[in-house]
Amino acid sequence: MKKKIALFCSILAISVLAAACGNADEQSNTSSKADSSEVKATDTGSSDTSTTIGETGVSKEDASETGAGESQMAGSVILPYSAAAQEQYGLPAEFTLDHMPERLIVMTMGPTEILHELGVEMIAVPDIIDESQEWAQDLDAQRLPFTAKTMDTESIVALKPDMIIMSAGKKEAYGDFLESQGIPVYYTVSASMDGGAIDSVKEEVRMYGNGFGRTEELAVLMNRFDQLEASIDAWKQEHANIAGQKMMILLECPFTYTNTSSTTLGGMLRELGYENMADSIEGLESVMGTSTLQISSEVIVEQNPPLIIAQPAGVGAGISITSEEYKTNLEAEYAKDPQVWESIEAVKNDKVLYLGTDAYPGTTGLGIFKCYEYLMEALPKL
Repeated sequence: MKKKIALFCSILAISVLAAACGNADEQSNTSSKADSSEVKATDTGSSDTSTTIGETGVSKEDASETGAGESQMAGSVILPYSAAAQEQYGLPAEFTLDHMPERLIVMTMGPTEILHELGVEMIAVPDIIDESQEWAQDLDAQRLPFTAKTMDTESIVALKPDMIIMSAGKKEAYGDFLESQGIPVYYTVSASMDGGAIDSVKEEVRMYGNGFGRTEELAVLMNRFDQLEASIDAWKQEHANIAGQKMMILLECPFTYTNTSSTTLGGMLRELGYENMADSIEGLESVMGTSTLQISSEVIVEQNPPLIIAQPAGVGAGISITSEEYKTNLEAEYAKDPQVWESIEAVKNDKVLYLGTDAYPGTTGLGIFKCYEYLMEALPKL
């Protein structure tokens, strides 16, 4: 019974993580459609494929290619949609707002820190951001109720936003209603819970920096990425002996899931030179179609990983637990069945890296910097 409860809680935590990445499928509580006088979405098959809020007086032909900061139309916001987003959600090629928002509300996790570091002001954000992080403490914005399935539309409308950024997964349930109130909405789209580590975060930063015309701030962040990539290259040269070492990523307490190299954490460890044992284990069931897989203690014992990277499920989605607390919880699990756990090389030799949210905040958005820095500091000490 305890195992069933633990499994349920684990799945719930991972569901929250999926929502934080913009992938939750919410049930609709309204069928209202956008007021066509406020939002004009043209057919994506025509020559003009933008969503225009207001009239900019600048045609798409007269405007330069979206994506270069210097070509951003003065005083406007231009954010593109991928071809996949257009097909899946019926979105246009791009979202355009003819003025810079003064009352921006962000109701999804990924862009929040990015926009803050770009100097884009927000009046409200989800209440599940990790308040222990320095950037969150510096963020002067109201926290609004937010869960995997719900948003407080009444509070959002009462704040009179002139732009909202939210997950496309909540479009039908909430976005359509908010648009019907005359509020411009940009939808974030992610194909899965899995990420592409540095490249995907850089692309997101570049999109918002260009889209909001934050040329100087964008240059600063791009420089940080250059420095991070240089640090990774130097670290790999210094620790060349690590290349090819086998490891396993295990999630939750007790261990219930494993991540392949197609997940963000898995991709980071692959970038650092490690071999992920989960990549070659057959027969593990995927969680919600992602590269996070269910795994049993029997399989863990059979695989006998020499190194374990342990992480609580839901990191980056409002869950907060220190590395020491997480380690204490797992050690209590080891003590329940010492013959099993002490037979695993990583546990027996104390080769387990515990990734609590104090040291490893999760890779949503710019959290990737601190995550890489911590991994490069902690791994050689094991």
